[in-house]
Amino acid sequence: MEGALQQFPTQQTDGASKGLVAKLIAVIGEIQLIPKRGQNTFNNYAYATAEDIIQAVRLPLSKHGLLVFSSLRDRTSETITTAQGKPAFRERITVRFVVTDGESELHFDVPGEGQDTGDKGIYKALTGATKYALRSLLQLPIGDDPEADGAEVQKAEAKTQPPLVMPKGIQPPMIVPPPPRPPVNPTMATERQCKAIRALAQAVGINEAYLVEKVLEPRFNVKDADKLTRRQASELLDMLKAEQARSYPPVQ
Repeated sequence: MEGALQQFPTQQTDGASKGLVAKLIAVIGEIQLIPKRGQNTFNNYAYATAEDIIQAVRLPLSKHGLLVFSSLRDRTSETITTAQGKPAFRERITVRFVVTDGESELHFDVPGEGQDTGDKGIYKALTGATKYALRSLLQLPIGDDPEADGAEVQKAEAKTQPPLVMPKGIQPPMIVPPPPRPPVNPTMATERQCKAIRALAQAVGINEAYLVEKVLEPRFNVKDADKLTRRQASELLDMLKAEQARSYPPVQ
């Protein structure tokens, strides 16, 4: 998405005043962490929905007299076939967003993409473009970091905790160490590989049941990605990446 945005630089109309920018800065300062009410049950994680974002920014924008609206500038539709052999519809769009206080305005274009086996591809594309536009414009603190590693996050949080200082004359409590963890089998697939397999499978339209019945059991003789070896997991990831490249060719 970031690479695509480089094709659509932000533009400012003639006569746009510093007052519009000052109002945007004021709005940014008033928005708090946005709650995540959406739930991805396949990969078990929460996310901020478009409704969460709009609810969070609506009142601050209104308070400072700002209006954000959009219009569809470009749309490309195509029919594709999912990995399960079903027809699906892919929509690629460009949306122009305008920010105005009634006297001056700035505008910028954002690309969006959506896929659906029914008629909701265009709405998914519009929703994705709207979320990305508002997040980028207002620097929304949603707290999502797809590249963050769990261990690194825990280390960072631990560094922010103040050291425990016991009052004089009070002995610290006896801490019983947890039992040792069983050794990790170096030949089995890693947790990162398993998560990547499930994420890629979902991205190309393969559900859990199809993955087990058509891929894991006949090819690897297992019923769960966690039972794969590292080599098998690597092979399956290559297959899914190839399928993703076939289903989602790069835009020329």
